[in-house]
Amino acid sequence: YCQVSTTNSGDYISSLVSSGANTNVSYTATSNPAGSYSNETAQILTSFPTGTFDITSTYVGGANGVNVWVDWNNDLVFDNTTELIGYQVSSAASKTISGAVPASAAIGNYRMRVRAQWGSTANPPACGSVAYGTTIDFTLSVTAPPACLAPSALALDSIATTSAKVSWTENGTATQWEI
Repeated sequence: YCQVSTTNSGDYISSLVSSGANTNVSYTATSNPAGSYSNETAQILTSFPTGTFDITSTYVGGANGVNVWVDWNNDLVFDNTTELIGYQVSSAASKTISGAVPASAAIGNYRMRVRAQWGSTANPPACGSVAYGTTIDFTLSVTAPPACLAPSALALDSIATTSAKVSWTENGTATQWEI
């Protein structure tokens, strides 16, 4: 994969976690890694075709932009047209980018790159040098969909001593649930 670097090391991703996948990744740092790059490909985010997940990053140093790519064709290139799965830029330190595995994604492992860059209009490139920022690579493993998809949007309401109202979104075809 292409090389990345920064000319300054003061700004960096201090935290990155995924959620909503079958298995998630977690990264923390108290300074920019050597060369502003961290190879975290031993950490595996697992999902399935049509599966969704969120990537939440926290950046130290001010306004920033964050891009997330997945090398879906495993050609060692992160294409901005077909492989950029999410982008956010703002003055907020924390950002959440929602990703989805395409229905056409083959079962297998893919490189996922997260890159943050300092600046109120930053749009970090997948490769090359920027003034401030961090790049982190993970593995995204696409597996067969589970036979029984977990529900989402779980909510509790009207909680009383002996009762509660429970609601959720069914993500599969289940018609009966065990509570």
